[in-house]
Amino acid sequence: MKNILFITDNNIATRLLVENTMGVARDKCYPIQISVMCEKDGIEHLRVSPCGLTLLSPSIRFYLNDRKNKGLPEDAKIVVVDSNIYGAANGAALLDVIIKNFTFSPSAL
Repeated sequence: MKNILFITDNNIATRLLVENTMGVARDKCYPIQISVMCEKDGIEHLRVSPCGLTLLSPSIRFYLNDRKNKGLPEDAKIVVVDSNIYGAANGAALLDVIIKNFTFSPSAL
């Protein structure tokens, strides 16, 4: 199971995108779990306990500008979700982003 943290400032839009992505992942048998956290809690969680992949909603991309001063681990894998994917709640496109950032072994599928 691949664990993903999605940090957002808009839980409603993000939850719709996550639901769509999880549906596509289930249909394609990709073993992922996406947890959604609000900006403040998510950034604090990332500082303390980085996970395999962290996604940021487009509106909080500024956290990547100065990772060190914001206390984010330099080695954490953080990806800003494209605003077109986010706005359209395109679960298939987000799953493609996730797949590009993880290696899935054939036995895991």
